[in-house]
Amino acid sequence: MKSKEYREAVDCYSKSIELNPNDAANYANRAMAYLQLKEYARVVDDANIAIKMDSNYLKAYHRRGKAFLALNKIELAIKDFQYILEKEPNNKDAM
Repeated sequence: MKSKEYREAVDCYSKSIELNPNDAANYANRAMAYLQLKEYARVVDDANIAIKMDSNYLKAYHRRGKAFLALNKIELAIKDFQYILEKEPNNKDAM
């Protein structure tokens, strides 16, 4: 991710998911790589899995919210950002 090799990051996170499919962070991190690749439907899919595993994983909500914005699903994006702000009222990214 740091070297902006997002396709390679997707591959690495996919391998990590194969080895440990019960880690929400793997899905949320792959969602971030997909976000950089503008593959918004995949961002939503991975964020949904991460959120299902850990309903308090705010990074997953943030990534899904950004994908919803890109997909012009404004109401869904607002719900995600509002949820983040309920948990962390000073979260600047969600504001």
